[in-house]
Parts: sequence; structure tokens; C-alpha cells
Amino acid sequence: MPSRSHRAVFPPASASGLVRRFTLSGLALAISTTLLAAPAQAYSNLYLFGDSLSDSGQFPDTTLGGLNSLRFTNRSGPDYENSAYGSVSTQLLAMELGLAAEPSTSVIYQLAGFSDGTNYAVGGYTTAQILASVTDEDGSEVVIPPGSTGAGTVLRVEDGYLVSTGGSADPDALYYVNGGGNDFLQGVITSPATAVASAGNLASAVEALAAAGATTIMVSNLPDVGSTPAGQSAGAAQAAGTSALVDVFNDALGARLAALDGEVNIIRLDTVGILEEVLASPAEFGFASDVPLTQVCFSDSCNVTPYGLGGAAEDPDKLLFNDGVHPTTAGQEILADYAYAMLAAPSVLGLAPQLGTGALNASQRSLADELRPGAQDRRSGEGVRVFAIGSASGGTGDGETSTGQQGFDSEQRGAGVGVMLPLDNALGQA
Repeated sequence: MPSRSHRAVFPPASASGLVRRFTLSGLALAISTTLLAAPAQAYSNLYLFGDSLSDSGQFPDTTLGGLNSLRFTNRSGPDYENSAYGSVSTQLLAMELGLAAEPSTSVIYQLAGFSDGTNYAVGGYTTAQILASVTDEDGSEVVIPPGSTGAGTVLRVEDGYLVSTGGSADPDALYYVNGGGNDFLQGVITSPATAVASAGNLASAVEALAAAGATTIMVSNLPDVGSTPAGQSAGAAQAAGTSALVDVFNDALGARLAALDGEVNIIRLDTVGILEEVLASPAEFGFASDVPLTQVCFSDSCNVTPYGLGGAAEDPDKLLFNDGVHPTTAGQEILADYAYAMLAAPSVLGLAPQLGTGALNASQRSLADELRPGAQDRRSGEGVRVFAIGSASGGTGDGETSTGQQGFDSEQRGAGVGVMLPLDNALGQA
């Protein structure tokens, strides 16, 4: 895939991503308290824990056979029925970082004599299983999930990550954690109390990694399950109830993560916000604007548009969802680009070298709002917007923690100023 034309700010990427998908997306040109640093921080490795949104191929592809793996997105074109699956966001992110996201417990890898990878995410995992894949003996279990043929069949088992390392996490690696959708789909979350409990599982996985020595952990909040074709198919009332419980889940997860501020760098991904941006202006992201994106998909029972598999204008890139809950590769690219931007942003703004983890966490939360796709100010005819961020941590005031605002008697302070320019203006109309 083509590299990005905004390489002056971010290194070239392997996904088609930002430039192809949204010509109005902001290009951050930053003036900060220090000179611009090098591109995104180099990590020794990438370890991933989650569900189908991150699974890079734990299950065999029974249609194609051989060394092909199942991934939870659309198959690649031009033949969308008999070709390999496209990459999920974590694979794209890994490529952008020059790392790998190979499956940890793949039957195919075992039979072929390949080395196991560092991606412990498995399609169908609940948050309890995600936690086990971090902390338990035999915790990395590739088992056919409920609702699929052969449900409950265990294909392969390995120890969870921290068991396999003797309880130590590589401090120079990047860790990525997501999950929660299957707790809804499998009936684990049915009330606010169960939503809080499931969020607690995910938070416990993050806490275990931090306690073992991980220093940089990227955590995705839970996308709005109620705004997927599967969620919408249950009716408006049920979809609204699901969305409300997603909010409870995300609030509980955020509260637990906040307790780690000042101890470890937690990079929060707002996937709920990304979905809102896409739905507000689908054409700017390359999606169709003449179909209800939350109710239709490329394949499965929600394939009811000309853009669907076998349709008159077959094109998964026009649709956000491949099936009832999983993004198309176009959606995966947006998630990957957003994650990469969040990793690169502190270096771009020159903040990371001088901030402690508390202030850095606060800065990244502020940057998330500024760099999220679609965050540019559309009220202006030119879409140009100047922004400033400030952060402080370690103050001596009673009860002070990291915040996004300057505080009194703070030991760590940082500030940055930037301007968001539409790519149309900065680079010329594509």
C-alpha cells in the first residue's frame, strides 16, 4: 500500500490510511518547548492481548486451507470470496512500527514449524479469557467460540504471556490491550454491575503487565456495540440499552486506568470517538454516504447494499462493517492510523523527552482529542485550527494527580502549541 504523503511529520506507513481516507484530516505541525524529536519511539517488540479485533490469525482458514489463517475482516480483492483475509488493525500498526504481530498459539504455525508470535488476541475471547492470556498457566487457549461450528473445541493451548516469561514483562516493548465486545455478544454483560466487572478484567490485565515491568501500554476503550449492525438488528430500545452499558464499561475501565497515572505510560485509544467521527462525515473517510453504515455490511445477513459481496458495485472499502460486528479492512486502517498517530504525537510535539509518566499521560489524553481523525474545525471554511495543550503532575497540593491543566506547585510541566491544516491546503488536492 502507498506510503503517506505526510511523512514530514510521521514516518512512511504501510497502510493506505490517512491521506487516502480523509483529505480534510488535520496535519499537525507543532511548535513546542523543545525541538522536534525523532519519529515514533522504537520498541523492542509488540505484545497484544484482546479479541477478534486484534486477532492476526490464530484459527485456520478452512476455505483456502494450507498456511492461510482466518482473520476477522473482509477477504482481499479483487476476488472477495476466494482470497486471503485482509490485515487487522494490529497487524497494520505493527508494520508501521517495523515490528510483527504474529499469532501466539496458532495451530498452523505449530504444524508448519514456525515460531510462535507475540499476538495473544483470539477471536471470541471474553475479558476473563484476555486476562488469563496474560496471567494464567495454559491461559492462551485457542478455542472455537460460541455460535460457530464446533464451538468449545480447543485447538491449541499455551501458557499466558507472564507465565511464559517467568513473571517479567519487557520494559522496552509496547503492549496493546483491547476487549469487551464478546462479553456483550455472549451474554456476560447484562447489567451495570456485570459491565463494571468485565471492565475490571481488562484493567486487571493492564495492571498485571504494569506490575511485571511494562512501561508503555496502549489500551482501547470498547467500541459502541449498540452501533454495529448486530446491535442495531435488536431494535432501537435494545441498541440504546447496549450503548448505555458500553458507557458504563468504558467509564469503569477509565477509572481503573487513571490509578496507574504516574506509574506507567497508558496510551488511551478512543474508538467510540472514531466511530462517531466516521458516522458524522462518512464521505470524508471514503465511505458511502447513501447507506446506513451502522446497519449494513459487506457480507453476512446484513449484506443488503450494492456495495456488498456480489453486489452491483461490490466494494468493501465503501462500508464500515464486514459483518455484524467486525470492521472492513477500510475500518481497520483507520484504527491503525489513529493508534500510530497517538504513538508518534509526543515525539512530534517534542514533549516525551521532558515529561514524567504522569504529565505524559495527561498530554496524550489531550492529544487524543486533537489528533483523532475528523477533529479539525469544520466551522472554518479553510479548516485551519490552532490548538494548545498543557499538562502537569506530581504537584504538592492535596490529592493532586496528573491532569490536563497546569497546576500549582507542580513538579512536572509541559506545554505545546500546534496548528491543524487540512491536507488539501498543506499538500495540494489529491
